[in-house]
Amino acid sequence: MSDALSLLAKRLYFDSIKNKDQVLVLLFSVILILLSKFLFDFYRQLEIKAFFKHIGILLINRALNIDEKVRKGIADMRKEVHKAKATSIQPVYDSLPTLTEAQIRERIRQVQEIDSVREKIAKEGGNYYYDVKDTHKDFVCSIASQFLYTNIMHFDACKGSQLLENELINFFGELLNAPSTFVGNSTFGGTESILLSMLAYRELGYKRGIKDPEIVMFESGHVAFCKAAFYFKIKVTRVRVSEETGLGSVDELLAHTNENTVVIVLSGGTYAHGAVDQVQEVSDRIMDTDILIHVDSCLGGFMSSCSALRKDGKIPPIDFRVAKVSTISIDPHKYGESPKGSSIVLFRNEELKKMSIFIYKDWTGGLYATPGIPGSRGCAPLVGAWVSLVKNGKQGILSTYDLICKTRESLLRDLRSIPEIRVIGNPISCVVSFTTHKRSGISLFDLHDFLTDAKWHLSMMQKPYCLHITITKNNVETLRTLKDELVSIIQKCRSNPNKGKNSVYSVLYGSLVKLPDESMIEDTLKTSVVEINRLKIN
Repeated sequence: MSDALSLLAKRLYFDSIKNKDQVLVLLFSVILILLSKFLFDFYRQLEIKAFFKHIGILLINRALNIDEKVRKGIADMRKEVHKAKATSIQPVYDSLPTLTEAQIRERIRQVQEIDSVREKIAKEGGNYYYDVKDTHKDFVCSIASQFLYTNIMHFDACKGSQLLENELINFFGELLNAPSTFVGNSTFGGTESILLSMLAYRELGYKRGIKDPEIVMFESGHVAFCKAAFYFKIKVTRVRVSEETGLGSVDELLAHTNENTVVIVLSGGTYAHGAVDQVQEVSDRIMDTDILIHVDSCLGGFMSSCSALRKDGKIPPIDFRVAKVSTISIDPHKYGESPKGSSIVLFRNEELKKMSIFIYKDWTGGLYATPGIPGSRGCAPLVGAWVSLVKNGKQGILSTYDLICKTRESLLRDLRSIPEIRVIGNPISCVVSFTTHKRSGISLFDLHDFLTDAKWHLSMMQKPYCLHITITKNNVETLRTLKDELVSIIQKCRSNPNKGKNSVYSVLYGSLVKLPDESMIEDTLKTSVVEINRLKIN
């Protein structure tokens, strides 16, 4: 019966169609409707803006032949990287040689001679935190070098070194006003400290039942937090900061938090501008939430601690005195004048640290648990940090703090007295960044190029483009000459404009970051990193 009805319906339907063309039109219409629905559903799964941006990029690339230009730019970048790392050391070994002790010593002498040039000139915008004219570095190295073969992973085999690490952690617990419940560990740099803290927050989010834990931070926060987000698949929301002050709006920051936010990252001194984020205000305003705060004090931690010790009120509390601060990262290898590769991460309590620890119980090699990213943990950096800290003591770091503050104020007066120069924000820590006034007509890239000729090595920042100085014991004397050199260089910029037009910085910041296709930028930057570790250019 049903088959008969179906056949009758088909006859009635087709009888109503005068010819085959009408059937085709109807079928085409149905297909078009279905296709439109499919595309609409597809677009709903993607960001429509991203889709049209992709189409636009393809059209622009074809019209302007950008792909070919980028390929040429990458080839030039490879050459520039090899030019930048070229040395006069010969021979260059591309296979394993057998050298005598005398040959080894001579080779290392040449390496050290090259590597110490900029250290001795002392015109760096950071990097060297100790006074090169002092014996501090040699003393620390003479002791730390005895621990190059000690692996603290086997803590029961090197109980003495383990004691030094635990003392070092407690030094910073005191300096950062940690509660009695605090715990921590040493790491091999600020990035590892940041990775461990963010891993802890991700795991804490999972424990709370949050499927996709999120980080909220100002865009001025260190890029290592973005690396942590990349490694651990955490969503990170970055909130803009003012190009005038380097600070962001707390209202805007908190507006980006939601039920998935586990941590707000704040800086105890941003790398780009030295701005100190509003830690106390944020803490007060999230007291009724489960959100915690990580303070990145890798750069400015010593300054804030010394301000607290001095009770001078120059830097507001940004440590464990603030209720919601639950983790802090700080680097002895900066103002602690310790060997490179030494950092500390502190947790307000044991529960939080446990979230950062990797364990595996089913390995054929036995039960496995590590407190950090590496397995083996060489002791030399942490022993060097311990030696440096106890050698300087509180009075030593306070003396450095006083020197940095005095130099900062003098440098600010010098820079602000130059009409063409604009200081970013109101620096209160250890970093001063400056740019040129637009009305001056002076290109920052030209200025940077002339400064490099004068053996100054100041890193280029962005948002806004500016030059960065971290004040250290090694550059305090040379910074006194910067004003006169800048005045002279500004005149050179006027008489020789566009000097920096084709510099690497100009290409990177003036052209590369403006490319519409982000994959091109990524490929160029990754290529430069690859070439750093390539012995010879292909």
